[in-house]
Amino acid sequence: MPLETEIKFRADDLGVLAQHLESAGFRLQTPRSFERNVLYDTPDRQMRARTEILRIRSYAGQWTLTHKRLPGRGAAADGRHKHRVETETGIAQGDALAEFFLSLGMVAAFRYEKWRTEWSDGEGHCVIDETPVGN
Repeated sequence: MPLETEIKFRADDLGVLAQHLESAGFRLQTPRSFERNVLYDTPDRQMRARTEILRIRSYAGQWTLTHKRLPGRGAAADGRHKHRVETETGIAQGDALAEFFLSLGMVAAFRYEKWRTEWSDGEGHCVIDETPVGN
């Protein structure tokens, strides 16, 4: 299972950040695109209680289904970074899958939207999110 390690920090000037990324060898992978996310759960929030998410994302013309959970016991944790086991797959019709989840008794428990730009240097991946609470 792929283990995602996430480091988040606030960026005040996105233009300066882009210049730093280019200087460090990163190249624009996905231009600034609108992203819409819906998290699904049981009505009594069983997934949240287990620290799991089930998400349908629409981004840059593609749909993605993602499941995230905490790593099992013995997984490395340093207290500074967020580590999650992430299983992700592209899907053809996010709206149809959402209807499927709803018919199984799940609910759209949380929605969020943002603008996202992605950079990569072939090894690392930098994602710039523009959200209502900051960049």
